[in-house]
Amino acid sequence: MSVSIKKEDNILILVNDKVNVENFPARITPTQTVMRSADWRTFIHEPSLYHCILTFGVDEKKDLLEFLKVLKPGGLVISTKSISNSKKTEGEKLFSEEISSLRATGFRFKECKVSPLESNWRIPGLLNDDYEDDLEMCEIIVEKPSYEIGSSVALSFVKKPQNVWKLDDAVEDDLIDEDDLLDEEDLTKPTESSLRVCGTTGKRKACKDCSCGLAEELNGEIPKNEIQKSSCGNCYLGDAFRCASCPYSGMPAFKPGEKVVLPSSQLTADN
Repeated sequence: MSVSIKKEDNILILVNDKVNVENFPARITPTQTVMRSADWRTFIHEPSLYHCILTFGVDEKKDLLEFLKVLKPGGLVISTKSISNSKKTEGEKLFSEEISSLRATGFRFKECKVSPLESNWRIPGLLNDDYEDDLEMCEIIVEKPSYEIGSSVALSFVKKPQNVWKLDDAVEDDLIDEDDLLDEEDLTKPTESSLRVCGTTGKRKACKDCSCGLAEELNGEIPKNEIQKSSCGNCYLGDAFRCASCPYSGMPAFKPGEKVVLPSSQLTADN
C-alpha cells in the first residue's frame, strides 16, 4: 500500500461476501479486524474507532456515511479494485464514479495508484478472478477531514475597528489665534460713504464724466443738485434705450431734466 500503517493503529478490513475470512492473509497489525461487508452492516461500531479502513472488491456506496462516523479525524479509506494491466494508466478515469461518491460524502481525495497484484492477495473471490494473470491492484485513497463530524465553531460577526487615520490631540501652543489674523482696519465697520460705488462702472473710482455725484463725494465736495445728464442721451427713454451699465436701469422712463423719484410702494419689501 502507498500509505504507512502503524502497529498500534486500529484497522478495519472489509471483503466481499464471496471471501472466506479465515483464508485472509496474515494480520497487518495486531489490532486489525477482518469482516465481510454483510457482517459489517449488521455490526454496531463505536464512532471514531478506526485509523484506516481497507476494502477489497466491495461496493462502498452504501457504507460511505458510516465510514465517516467510525473513522478518526484524518483517517484513511483505501479501496482496492482489480484492473487490467493494459488499462492501469486509466485507473482514475475508470473509477471516477467511485471517487466522485467519496468526495460528495465529505472525503478528501488523495491518490489513485495502480500496483502489481501480490501473491498473498490471490484469494478466491477477493478480487476479480477473470484474467488473473493480467490483473493489477488499483488503490483509491481518500482521507476523512481533520475535524469530527458534528463539530462546530462559533462565528463572530462583530466588525473589527478599522485603522482610521486620525490626528493626535493638538497642543494649544501650536494653534493660531484667529484674532491675530485681523488688523484694526478689518475690525472697523465700513461707513455708507465708503461703500458708495459709481453707478456706471460699479467701481469705487469715479468715471471720467461722472454724473452721479461720486466724484464730488470722493473729493469732499457737496454734490450739486444739477440736472442729470446722460452720456448717451437715451436714459430718459427707458430700459430699451439705456446702456447695460446705465444708473437708471430698471427705472421707468422720465422727461428730460425731470428728477426721478421712485414711489414708496416700490421701496417696500415684499412680505
